[in-house]
Amino acid sequence: MTGKLKAAIVGCGSVSTGYFPFVSETFDLVATADLIVDRAKEMARIWGAQRAYDSIDALLAHEDLDAVFILTAMSSHNQLVLKAIEAGVSFLVQKPFTTDLQAGIQAVKLARAKGLKGLVEPNSFQSPVMLKAKEIIAEGHIGRPLYVRGYVERGFIPQWGGLNFYEREGGGILFDMGVYPISELITLLGPASAVTAMSTVSVPERMRYNDDVFTNWLKGFNRGDGGSHNDAAVPGDIPTECEAFDNTMTLIQWPGDLLGCVIANAVSFIAPPPSPRLVVCGEKGSLIFDMPGSGSQLSIATNVVDSPYHVSRPTPPAWTNVGRQEAGWYHFPANYFAPFRYYKASTEHLYACIEHDQDPIPSMEWGLHVAEVMIASRTASETGQAQQLKTTF
Repeated sequence: MTGKLKAAIVGCGSVSTGYFPFVSETFDLVATADLIVDRAKEMARIWGAQRAYDSIDALLAHEDLDAVFILTAMSSHNQLVLKAIEAGVSFLVQKPFTTDLQAGIQAVKLARAKGLKGLVEPNSFQSPVMLKAKEIIAEGHIGRPLYVRGYVERGFIPQWGGLNFYEREGGGILFDMGVYPISELITLLGPASAVTAMSTVSVPERMRYNDDVFTNWLKGFNRGDGGSHNDAAVPGDIPTECEAFDNTMTLIQWPGDLLGCVIANAVSFIAPPPSPRLVVCGEKGSLIFDMPGSGSQLSIATNVVDSPYHVSRPTPPAWTNVGRQEAGWYHFPANYFAPFRYYKASTEHLYACIEHDQDPIPSMEWGLHVAEVMIASRTASETGQAQQLKTTF
């Protein structure tokens, strides 16, 4: 008996390797579950869980749990969340919260009715960089935000995870990686009001590798070993039809006149030169996240002359508009922000929220709204119609 809250992990694939170290340290990790039961058994061996199951149903029927970590295929998240809620167990769910809006709404209502704690990833609300950026915006250093953009570009769909990244209901690159800039923008700017998009399947057939590759790698892994399953991966040899969009452009509108664009694709086979992953432009300045060449996670240029972040440029360019104060960039030092890994932060936060009966941050409603933005993007792409958003937080 450890005296700790009891937890289990459902889904022992690639993503779970990031959570197991923190869940096993923070909670009493009593069990694992995976449809590929050998994975559940190996993870139980590696991280000291007492039992392994082949389904969440068997797990919930036999274990007395305080929390369950749902780290499975994207299209299964909401179904498994509902099972945890029905069993009276609080949960953490990997992104996205749901790929079906009505099912997500139902899950939030049931969890609230039962007083359960639910934490939805990715937890940008606890990121020191995001917290500082929110503070800068709230204090008016860049004025009213008018335009934002974010991007995730790469030349591949993960070869692991079976059909997870390829099936339409899984959501593809937008739900897998586009969720990061979308969740950050929603964190910074609040609930959006409308979405439109254009998306396509540019490469209809991809190669992935057999599930045994990851399972066999686990059999030779022990706690404390370095390296990653990616190091041992072989080129995929299973031709797989890609039903989910692999090339997406999502336009987001916030109340008022704030507009944003998020690009998420898996067709940048020769990557373009680096550019900022996230940009927020306001009436009086701009924020840039990860400006190439700066060594900084956050940079700001502001025309507010009494701002502590104002950097004057004594010789404005000739094209500068008359009466406009031209500002240089202030870069937060590379060591300004404490290291942050949301897997760890979320695990510890969920434990504290259950122990002290507090609502997790971000809320389930936030996670549902982020999911709705992506669901609306997919619907808009398929129908050619802009989508008005229904949820808020």
